Amino acid sequence: MRESRYWIGVVSQDHVANAVAHGFVQLNHGKSEPLERMQPGDGFAFYSPRESYPNGAMLQAITAIGRVADRATDPARQGRRGQARQEDRRGLLSLVRRR
Repeated sequence: MRESRYWIGVVSQDHVANAVAHGFVQLNHGKSEPLERMQPGDGFAFYSPRESYPNGAMLQAITAIGRVADRATDPARQGRRGQARQEDRRGLLSLVRRR
C-alpha cells in the first residue's frame, strides 16, 4: 500500500467555492496531468492568493482542505471528485495553529 501524498493547489477563492459546492478538485485551469497523479485518499489544500480570478482582491489564505475521493477524472468538469471543507479567511498561520 502506498503512502498518501499531499497536494497544494493555488486557486482563487471563487473557484474553490465552486469546487467545494460541487465536490470536485480542479488544478492548473482544468489540465488533466496534475489530477492523474492524485490517488484516492491523498490530501489536498487550496491556497487562494485572490478572492476571484484574475484580478480579485488579495486574500492569501488556505480556503479549503480535503481528500481525493476516487480515481476517475471528469472531463465535463475537468476535475476529480473529492471531499473538501472550506476554511475561514484567517490564513495559513492560523490554520497551522489550530491543528
